[in-house]
Amino acid sequence: MKTESPWQDLMTPHVGALSARRADPDHPFAFYYAVNAESQPMVVLQLSSAVRWDQNFPRLKGLRALWIDKTHELHLVLAKAQDVDLFALLCKDLIRCTSGAHSDADCIELLCARLSKWQRLLSRGGPHLLGEHEIRGLFAELSFFQQELLPRFGPEAVQAWKGPAGFPQDFASDNKVFEIKSHLVGSPQSVRISSPSQLWVDSSNLYLCVYHLAVVSAGGKSLGALVDELNAVLGASASATEEFEEKLGSLGYLDLPEYRAQAFALVKKDAFAVTDDFPRIIPSTLMTGIQEVTYGIQLAALSPFESTIPWSDA
Repeated sequence: MKTESPWQDLMTPHVGALSARRADPDHPFAFYYAVNAESQPMVVLQLSSAVRWDQNFPRLKGLRALWIDKTHELHLVLAKAQDVDLFALLCKDLIRCTSGAHSDADCIELLCARLSKWQRLLSRGGPHLLGEHEIRGLFAELSFFQQELLPRFGPEAVQAWKGPAGFPQDFASDNKVFEIKSHLVGSPQSVRISSPSQLWVDSSNLYLCVYHLAVVSAGGKSLGALVDELNAVLGASASATEEFEEKLGSLGYLDLPEYRAQAFALVKKDAFAVTDDFPRIIPSTLMTGIQEVTYGIQLAALSPFESTIPWSDA
């Protein structure tokens, strides 16, 4: 996870001083990238007034937080240089999330809330760069969320996204369950099923939705841009936004440049009703002792099951 270090041109100062530069001159609050006399990377937030300091400030391993009452400054200091790339991502995220704050107290509140999310993310092993297949899969899931659920159910639709919580399928809504797959145009005409339970439910109508994606150099949309669009729509609901970001975080997703480097075009989308004769492996047919079964389904075999989704508002 390589990023350009914001501290690379800062010289180590003498004891008791900092070497610093403004992170973003256009930001409404004064954030600085800095290094101390021990050459430790820091981010400094300098406020214009005194604020009530919460002693329960989120604690992150390898990160020391210092509050300087006299100058109204918050110092976040990185202990280990090998974590500098991750620290750079954290700092940029904190600066971005506080850009809409209206007061010093509001800025600190947003920063603390964001650090709490980082605390939870790092407790799960931290962010990681998704593979190409994972990127396409998430793009397909979020496309379904944007096109099918948000227009019908509004911000509360984020509650229907069940996959990040470990549910076998991706979405459950309107007494229906949905498994979303991506297919890269030009690749073998099949989709991969990761477990027998993925295409099995007891009491709800189950649909397999396949999003056929093409990688394009112009006119497409990146995963990062799609997330931006969803955040803009969900922004009217603080709880929905928080739940959405929490679920993205549980997948290890973070706003990285790599997720904006590749654009996709949706060529077509298919929906298939998973009925009794659907080609699948049923969990109850597996012999005792068999586990971690994955298999592929040829898309040509699914044509008899092609369907439109019968939404209750239709």
